Amino acid sequence: MTAALEERIAHLTRTVEDLSEVIARQDQEISLLTRRVALL
Repeated sequence: MTAALEERIAHLTRTVEDLSEVIARQDQEISLLTRRVALL
Protein backbone atom coordinates (compact mmCIF):
# COMPACT_ATOMS: atom_id res chain seq x y z
CA MET A 1 0.00 0.00 0.00
CA THR A 2 2.78 2.45 0.89
CA ALA A 3 4.60 1.82 -2.38
CA ALA A 4 1.41 2.41 -4.34
CA LEU A 5 0.84 5.70 -2.53
CA GLU A 6 4.43 6.82 -3.11
CA GLU A 7 4.10 5.97 -6.80
CA ARG A 8 0.84 7.90 -7.05
CA ILE A 9 2.33 10.91 -5.25
CA ALA A 10 5.34 10.85 -7.58
CA HIS A 11 3.04 10.75 -10.60
CA LEU A 12 0.89 13.59 -9.28
CA THR A 13 3.96 15.65 -8.43
CA ARG A 14 5.25 15.26 -11.99
CA THR A 15 1.84 16.21 -13.36
CA VAL A 16 1.77 19.37 -11.22
CA GLU A 17 5.28 20.29 -12.40
CA ASP A 18 4.30 19.75 -16.04
CA LEU A 19 1.17 21.87 -15.65
CA SER A 20 3.16 24.59 -13.92
CA GLU A 21 5.52 24.75 -16.91
CA VAL A 22 2.57 24.98 -19.30
CA ILE A 23 1.03 27.81 -17.27
CA ALA A 24 4.34 29.70 -17.20
CA ARG A 25 4.67 29.44 -20.99
CA GLN A 26 1.07 30.52 -21.49
CA ASP A 27 1.61 33.50 -19.19
CA GLN A 28 4.57 34.61 -21.30
CA GLU A 29 2.60 34.18 -24.51
CA ILE A 30 -0.39 36.08 -23.13
CA SER A 31 1.90 38.93 -22.09
CA LEU A 32 3.45 39.06 -25.55
CA LEU A 33 0.07 39.00 -27.29
CA THR A 34 -1.28 41.68 -24.94
CA ARG A 35 1.60 43.96 -25.88
CA ARG A 36 0.99 43.29 -29.58
CA VAL A 37 -2.72 44.07 -29.28
CA ALA A 38 -1.89 47.30 -27.45
CA LEU A 39 0.09 48.38 -30.51
CA LEU A 40 -2.91 48.01 -32.82
